[in-house]
Amino acid sequence: MSLNSIRLLYLETLYSSRTYSSLSSSDSFLNRDSPKIDGQFGWIVVMSSLFISVLDDGYAYTCGQFYEQFLAIYGQTETITSIFISIMNGTIYGISPFASGLIKVYGCRTVSIIGSIMAITGMLLSTIFDQSIYFHFITIGLLAGCGLGLLFITQLVIITVWFDRKLALATGIAECGSGFGMAIFAFISDYFIQMYTWKGAMIILAGFVSTCLVFSGLYAEPDCPSLTTSSKQSLNSKSLFCQVLEETADFSLLWTRKSFLLFVLSQFILNLVFFTPVIIITDRIRRAGFGSTGASIYCCFGIANGFGRILFGFISTSFDVNNLWLLIVVTIALGATVWLTNLAYTLVTMQLFYALIGIFFGANVCLTPVVLVDMLGTNKMANAYGIVSFFDGLAALIGPPILNLTVNNNDGNNDIYSTSILITGLVSICSVLFLIPITWLHDDHHHNEEAKMIYKNNNKKQAGIEDFCFH
Repeated sequence: MSLNSIRLLYLETLYSSRTYSSLSSSDSFLNRDSPKIDGQFGWIVVMSSLFISVLDDGYAYTCGQFYEQFLAIYGQTETITSIFISIMNGTIYGISPFASGLIKVYGCRTVSIIGSIMAITGMLLSTIFDQSIYFHFITIGLLAGCGLGLLFITQLVIITVWFDRKLALATGIAECGSGFGMAIFAFISDYFIQMYTWKGAMIILAGFVSTCLVFSGLYAEPDCPSLTTSSKQSLNSKSLFCQVLEETADFSLLWTRKSFLLFVLSQFILNLVFFTPVIIITDRIRRAGFGSTGASIYCCFGIANGFGRILFGFISTSFDVNNLWLLIVVTIALGATVWLTNLAYTLVTMQLFYALIGIFFGANVCLTPVVLVDMLGTNKMANAYGIVSFFDGLAALIGPPILNLTVNNNDGNNDIYSTSILITGLVSICSVLFLIPITWLHDDHHHNEEAKMIYKNNNKKQAGIEDFCFH
């Protein structure tokens, strides 16, 4: 089963709207035989999605470079200072269920433009309201985080609208932006901070992110059938806010599927510490006396992250492997590699270990939707991924501050980071304790064959794509 196919399945089924269920049978989502599908303008959309991915993920993953600046400026503890990043990461993922409703009501282009404006506004306001670290919780954490979350979702969804036969290729190109973004932003963020202080760097980066407005404007969509009269009456009878709420994820899946509940618990525990190694890179390098700002390590991590997604996606697709056990092995390897960074006594060894972390980090991201499809099948994938993303965001929000609070009483130059890394590795490995019992459960096994058959035949109409309609 293709990784890209599963990723696209989530994105496509995520936006199958109950609001549009009254469309007549002749009103299909899109005419898949239209010359516009897989056509030239679709590749313009792909390039727009690629650049938004570079800007979105590039800023989000390297925002830890501002962490050290805020530590020195505001004089707060590591626990308090790390909260702004935790809020941002938590919001990016946690907004996923609500964002799905927004896109189904307003469409990809509008939501992406709104996300761009929110991200830019949050970044710029952080340079104005800078009297306290607590202002950054709202400006960078909440406001910019919401904007980046909307950009993240829409830049993937729009690809599914424009492509059919070349869907996997188009998505692969668009997703390459994540690793490139981390590598590029690692160096330019560091350079701008050194040259223009953190405020100047934030303004310049906001200028880069503002180009997302232009790229979002290119998110045009092929001709979509107009709504029937009954559909329009259904839309007009409810407020837009109610429509958005109706399209959010249904959390009842948690108590109806034991295997899914265990999977969510595992992902929640893992994401409590998932971003910790990335957040502390800059300050950790400085305290270790490596004479580096950490930009090279961010670069190694970013490139390896993209490589890990491709590598393990290929393994999952090309070999007859149990994806759940592959995820278990990858998660254990991630925790063990994080542990080993405490043995890095030179910059080169630290770069090597963070490259390995990046590989397993990316592998975990790409295998998550694969395992969900294997467990639940295609018909529940959309709802399941939305729930997992929500709890991932919640864990990313509360995890790093709790971890810093736990080890904040340590004395010594590097003790606090050594302890943080040990706890991070231990928690990562412990998260698989909830995955192993899933191998014994078979309550959702029949869905696995359904998912495989759909993608073996590559018949998207069987997956219900004809029922989808975007504004």
